[in-house]
Amino acid sequence: MKNRLMAALAAVIVFSAPVTAEAAEGKIIKSWYSENHFSAFLRLPYDNLSVSDINAGGTKTELTDFRKTDEGDRVHTSVLITPGGESLTSGILRELLSVSGENELFRLFSFTGNGTEQLCDLTSNQMKILDAAENTEPAAEQADLYQLLCDYQEKYYNPEENVFDRLIVFTSSAEVNLTDTRLKSGCSDIQVYFIVTDGDMLYEKNLTSLGGCLGYCSVSSESDCEKAAQMASDMSDIYFLSTELSDEAIGTGGEKRIYISLHGDEADIALEKTVDTGDRRSEMAEKSVKNLKTLVALVSAAAAALAIAFVVLLRKKKISASPEKNTAAEQPHVTVPLSRKNSSIGTILSTVSTRILFRENTEQKITLTETGNPQHVIEISSAKETVIGRNQSMSDVIIYNERSVSQKHCRIFSRNSKIYIEDLGSLNHTYVDGEEVTEETELFSGSVLKIGRVVFDVRITPVI
Repeated sequence: MKNRLMAALAAVIVFSAPVTAEAAEGKIIKSWYSENHFSAFLRLPYDNLSVSDINAGGTKTELTDFRKTDEGDRVHTSVLITPGGESLTSGILRELLSVSGENELFRLFSFTGNGTEQLCDLTSNQMKILDAAENTEPAAEQADLYQLLCDYQEKYYNPEENVFDRLIVFTSSAEVNLTDTRLKSGCSDIQVYFIVTDGDMLYEKNLTSLGGCLGYCSVSSESDCEKAAQMASDMSDIYFLSTELSDEAIGTGGEKRIYISLHGDEADIALEKTVDTGDRRSEMAEKSVKNLKTLVALVSAAAAALAIAFVVLLRKKKISASPEKNTAAEQPHVTVPLSRKNSSIGTILSTVSTRILFRENTEQKITLTETGNPQHVIEISSAKETVIGRNQSMSDVIIYNERSVSQKHCRIFSRNSKIYIEDLGSLNHTYVDGEEVTEETELFSGSVLKIGRVVFDVRITPVI
């Protein structure tokens, strides 16, 4: 049975021969997807290659990185010596170490009756690797290559490491067995390159079970050691690629086909890979609800703004329709004119109001008495909002010929049975008890109110 398993692996190796022999096509040897990013290690047979296009299901993605691996991307090379593979191992390994890149670390394993045994861990110390290989004792029993690969994957292979991790297996030839189907799953993530020693070229069969097979070479004498090492070393000529998938490309998630097109002076290469982007249907639904809520809020705000604009426009039309009044005698609600030291600067107060904020349960009367002339008062009802200013079309109470008062100076209104005053951006400001009014400020009976240069005593009484 073990011989038949070895034969099945050998057949896969032979079937993968075009990958190594011609080296004409690139290959995605490792890939992973995380948070909208697809990353992969590629084996590319040519130099001076550039990415001409990369997309997910026809939607273009953004290339974030494409480069040849360097010292920052270590290549982990594991060497596994199996029964029948000890011959010529030292010679090939010596040549392999001499052509390895600076970014390559090696570790060595051998076969035992209990599985794989580690002889040395990841290191660049070539003497340590060679000494361990030369001191390897041939195993007494035949190895089950499939079990060895699974044992290696379980103990030493770490798919979370973002490095290229490959395995070179020294083995011998065997007959082909087409009945063993265990190779179809379990070890497909391991990138394996086989060096067949002491055997003839293996019999080719159309097997594609071992997807991680990088290729193979057959060595029969010392003269083939350099060639075998060079072919195995070519497998570490690796490029790193990373791309970001847009929300449009991912959509609701699920499997997405990544297409990569590369252009070079010698040839163009096309690669593709299917990745699972997860289920994003709930996320998309939440996003749609959020967008809908935002839209409703914007529409509501726009409607409120239009309503306010309509009310303001209606009020202006009502005010402009009122007959113009130029003297205090023509006003229906006119206080006695305030006498001034300079008779040319007369102050006339009017309480023509067309704006009502809201009605309180208890109406109050606000009496403003000018401190310089107590006989002249302004009486305002809390039942309506009152704007005080110098412009008749913009104000309810008008103060004529007083340049310190703005056209719309301030407003007095009631809320929850309390009286407030608010400055309306006047030039000379509004003051309550000596403090400038910068926001809605409550008025009390006994407060001192200053509008421009005009000073009033405030009295608030309930209307019986």
